[in-house]
Amino acid sequence: SYNNHSTMLLAYVFIAVILISAIPSSSTQCADEGKYCDVLKKYCNDEKYIALTQKECAKTCGFCKVIDKSEY
Repeated sequence: SYNNHSTMLLAYVFIAVILISAIPSSSTQCADEGKYCDVLKKYCNDEKYIALTQKECAKTCGFCKVIDKSEY
């Protein structure tokens, strides 16, 4: 069912966020830092997930020229 699928996807996203946050960020070039960007691609411009996708999936989502990491 849709609700169960949505709940499972949300659980996977939260698990991914926890795992990703444990990995130190050292890349200054345009690259995806997350391992699940192919799954998260459809959320690139979703208001609920944009902070995550901008940080972890910059290359996949096309944010590389927009984000200036010195602002963080």
